[in-house]
Amino acid sequence: MDKYFEILGLKPGASQKEIKAAYRDLARVWHPDRFCSDPRLQAKAQEKLKEINEAYEKLRDYKCEPENVKSESRQQTYQQKPENAPPQAQTKPTETEPFSTLTNQNSNTSTSYLKAIWIIPVAIVILVLIGYNFRRTPEKVVSANTKSPDVNQSQKQDSNYNADSAEKTLSKNNLRSNANADVESKDNLVAENNTELETLELSLDEPTTIASVPSLTIIPSTPEKIVPSVTLQNQNASRQEGFFTIGSTKDEVLAIQGTPNRFTDSSFHYGSSVVNFRNGRVINWEIYYPKLKAKLISTTSSQSDYITVGSTVDDVLSIQGTPDRFTSNTFYYGSSQIRFNNNRVVSWEVYYPKLKVKMLTDSSTENGYFTIGSTKDDVIKVQGTPDRFTENSFHYGSSQVSFVNNRVTSWEVYYPKLKVKMKP
Repeated sequence: MDKYFEILGLKPGASQKEIKAAYRDLARVWHPDRFCSDPRLQAKAQEKLKEINEAYEKLRDYKCEPENVKSESRQQTYQQKPENAPPQAQTKPTETEPFSTLTNQNSNTSTSYLKAIWIIPVAIVILVLIGYNFRRTPEKVVSANTKSPDVNQSQKQDSNYNADSAEKTLSKNNLRSNANADVESKDNLVAENNTELETLELSLDEPTTIASVPSLTIIPSTPEKIVPSVTLQNQNASRQEGFFTIGSTKDEVLAIQGTPNRFTDSSFHYGSSVVNFRNGRVINWEIYYPKLKAKLISTTSSQSDYITVGSTVDDVLSIQGTPDRFTSNTFYYGSSQIRFNNNRVVSWEVYYPKLKVKMLTDSSTENGYFTIGSTKDDVIKVQGTPDRFTENSFHYGSSQVSFVNNRVTSWEVYYPKLKVKMKP
């Protein structure tokens, strides 16, 4: 097992959370798609990824006992005497009272055992007698009142028995009817959920006027609510074109993607990639390795070649393609991401792969640099579209430009170099 820990860059005894995090990091680093331009490196990446997958499969269900627990158990089992501890006095029986202490202890123990053994049968006999008297009491009362069996009395007993049996039968029928009602209500809920999945459609707001330089408020992610949806018509098209999408059934995923490496009631796992289901329908996926034959279908095609602030979900799907994974307001492409608010692009983070994003500007500056007091438009015109941005900062790689009231107040130049100049 130490070999597999070493492959993932971990120390033996790492937790499952650390194993999973290390595996996903290495899967991204050694993804063969990153080396498309060099077949030799791509082949090496595939071999490396196989080793990583094998190590993860071996360690996924591996559990080891922490070292501190082992040491504590050893200390409790084998306690050593301190070196400076005084020797314990050994007690020996005296000649006048030989083995008196041991005799008293043995006698006390044997006495307690005898008491326990004696009490148990007595308690059993008492319980038997009580039960016998309780069962015999009604017969004694009858014999005292009547010396011979009474026909009327037997008829009354028969009528009482029939009434009790009828009442029990009625209660059983009520229980069955209640159970059937619960089953019917559950079936109705499942039918309603399936109907909702079949009638989902992508809802987009009407186009709005977007300022050339955005004033942004980044909305935190709220996962578990899926933005893109498809109609049944799109589902039929996906089956014909050889991919699955939101709302596809488990059978459709099996027919297109094949047998999963492992699965649960709500997910299929293909290597490190995952397809998630709810009520037997696809709700989202996570693509790592291998690539899944999944696709989000846009209802309209974009007229532009790039994504900008204010672009719709359909624009992003048409230009950038299907995301590797997604939440209610974020699309993830590898380690890059695009964020939405009300189905409109509000920000992005460009790492790998490069996103087809562009920030528009109306700047008319002719300078080949920006400086203190330059506007956001000027920075975009000179430096280009930032890799990521907030209301008060543009980030280019590890370099950064800071703003107050949409004017440059400072910068930090690392990589790449910024086209900045401090005026005297």
